[in-house]
Amino acid sequence: MNVCIVGCGYVGSTLATLLLEQGACVFGLRRRVDHLPIGVEPLAIDIFHAEALRRGLPEALDALVFAAAVGRGADQGDYKRLYVDGLRHVIAALEARGQRPRLLFTSSTGVYGQDDHRWVDERSPTEPASFSGRCMVEAERLLSACSLETCAVRFGGIYGPDRTFLLRQVAQGQAKRSDVLHYTNRIHRDDCAAVLSHLLNQRTLAPCYVAVDDQPAPHNDVLCYLAELLGVAAPEVGPRAQRTRGGSKRCNNRLLRESGYQLIYPSYREGYRALVSADVPKTRPSDVD
Repeated sequence: MNVCIVGCGYVGSTLATLLLEQGACVFGLRRRVDHLPIGVEPLAIDIFHAEALRRGLPEALDALVFAAAVGRGADQGDYKRLYVDGLRHVIAALEARGQRPRLLFTSSTGVYGQDDHRWVDERSPTEPASFSGRCMVEAERLLSACSLETCAVRFGGIYGPDRTFLLRQVAQGQAKRSDVLHYTNRIHRDDCAAVLSHLLNQRTLAPCYVAVDDQPAPHNDVLCYLAELLGVAAPEVGPRAQRTRGGSKRCNNRLLRESGYQLIYPSYREGYRALVSADVPKTRPSDVD
C-alpha cells in the first residue's frame, strides 16, 4: 500500500510508523520534513502552492490521509485556510492528476454543537457554534462533494505523550473544578493513529466515524482521577474553572467499534495511567472537546 500523509505531525507521524511496520510505503508531506520518522519518504511541499502540489504528489497512491493541524495561537483565518482551503487544494491536485486514492480526513467532534449532555453519533445534526467547528463542517462537505472515496474521522480531544497539559495543571494545583456538569470526550494519540490504520485497511468505509474512547466523562471526574493518580489534593471548585470549548455532549463510538476496532486505551483512566507510569516530562496545551 502506498500512503501519503498530509501534515505528518503528532498523529500523522505515529500513523506513519504503524504503516511502515505493516510494510506500506509512506510519504510524509509537510513544509519541513526534518522530523519525519525514519523510513518515511519526505515530500517538502506547501499545500497552498497548487502547481508544486500537483507536481510533487507521488504517481501511485492507494490512500491519502489529511492529518494537518493548526498550531498554538491559531486564529479563525488559520482554521479556514488549513482545513477548508488546504483540503480543497489537495482534492483539486488529486483530481487534476486523475488519481483516485482513498481519502481520510481527520475531523473533530467539534462539529457537534449540542450542549445539553445528550448522546451524539454519526447521524446527529452538525450545527456547531464555534468557528473551528463550522470550518470542520465545511471541510466535511468538501469531502462528500468530491469524486473520491472519502471518510471523515471525528476525533475527540487528543492527549498523549507531549500533550500532558492537564496533568501538569493538576500537579501544580492550577486546575479548578467547575460547579456545572460538563462532559468531555477524549482519545489517546496512539488510538488516533491505530484508528486511521484500521480504517485504511477496511474494504468499505462509512462516510464518517466518531473516534473517541468508550467513556465520555464529566471534566470534574477526570480532574479528580488525575489528582488521585498524582497523589495530590483534588482540585477545588473555583472562579477560574472554565468549560472547555465545543459544548457538553457524549459522543458514541459504536460505529467504529462495529467496524472491528478495539481501543488500546478504552477510557481516560487507562490512557492517563500509562502517561503517569511513563513519567512523560514534556507538556504542551491540547484542545479537549
